[in-house]
Amino acid sequence: MPLIELAKKGLYCALADVYIDPWQAVPNALITHAHSDHARGGNGLYMAHEHSVPILAARLGKINAQGYAYGKTFSCNGVKISFHPAGHVPGSALEVFNEINAWWAGNAADGVVSVMMAYSLGKAQRILQHLDQQIGPVIVHPVIEEMNEIIRGFSPSLPQTLPFKNNIPPAQLRNAMLIVSAASSGEWLEKFKPYSMAFASGWTNLRGKSKWGSADRGFTLSDHADWNGLNKAVKATGAQKVYVTHGYTSAYVRWLREQGIDADELKTLYEGDSVELKMPHS
Repeated sequence: MPLIELAKKGLYCALADVYIDPWQAVPNALITHAHSDHARGGNGLYMAHEHSVPILAARLGKINAQGYAYGKTFSCNGVKISFHPAGHVPGSALEVFNEINAWWAGNAADGVVSVMMAYSLGKAQRILQHLDQQIGPVIVHPVIEEMNEIIRGFSPSLPQTLPFKNNIPPAQLRNAMLIVSAASSGEWLEKFKPYSMAFASGWTNLRGKSKWGSADRGFTLSDHADWNGLNKAVKATGAQKVYVTHGYTSAYVRWLREQGIDADELKTLYEGDSVELKMPHS
């Protein structure tokens, strides 16, 4: 029996009777991190890193969850399990943050609100950590501030922001940075005109300006590990089998196989999707 196999509801460890980031509701779920494409609702028991538990509860409602510190070993039916950092780090971000601050300063000088569109969990907080708040006040959408408050509970160094209020004086907005999620766009932003919108994503490095949507500017900033980081993670684990998911999976699978590593591409499937589950042959 293989330790991990691909089942209808996701990656499954039969010996432990647990699923890893399952696509549909299961009795026991190991959650690698709290991004919505990895953490689904309806599971009987959620096992995750201790800092992920309050975020999961905020996003999914009342859940039965157990939190563990990184490196802490626990057992499920005799199978030893531990959580480790997921590699959500930038490849080369120092110059990108300088570009973001320069863009903000230019807009502030012109009396234009800077609107940064970023994921509410992970990306928004990374940007917030590196903003030069001497340029002006930082305002975040309530959805992002909810995540901020949870994260400050275990990471007090996360900078404070100006609470969003409908009665913020227009003069205070003119040099402000407003961080919003994709769901915040549209009519909600009308009150902040004139504004310039930017989009922060690792995809901007590949998709180009045509994929920025309504944004005026794109900043290449990834939530995940770069090429070297992925290879270091694979080497550090000493894994006998590697599943590759999200992004340019086929290219990385080919590279791993060339290094003599047994690797397969994992096509993610969420409940309700019409895409068939498919695994390539080695």
